[in-house]
Amino acid sequence: MPTIDTLKQRELVSNVFVEVNDYLCNKALEFNDNVHSTDVDNADRGTLYDLIRNGELSLSLMRLAKFTQAENMKYIKETLRLSSILIHKIK
Repeated sequence: MPTIDTLKQRELVSNVFVEVNDYLCNKALEFNDNVHSTDVDNADRGTLYDLIRNGELSLSLMRLAKFTQAENMKYIKETLRLSSILIHKIK
């Protein structure tokens, strides 16, 4: 059976999920900004390589953020279920 401590730990983990998700999204946007600010017309080979790398990193981080968000939602749903059990147990 869940306890108040269990729910507090779950709240902490959920907050970590949110912070990681925010970090990943911000990093993805940072790489995306680098892609948009690059002058492609006069770019040398190294700059074009950086452009591709930044674009790939941005996409990868956004995918990871989306996965993290989905996992957090599953975690929150399970926490709500456990909270409901605890409330009924207390009553």
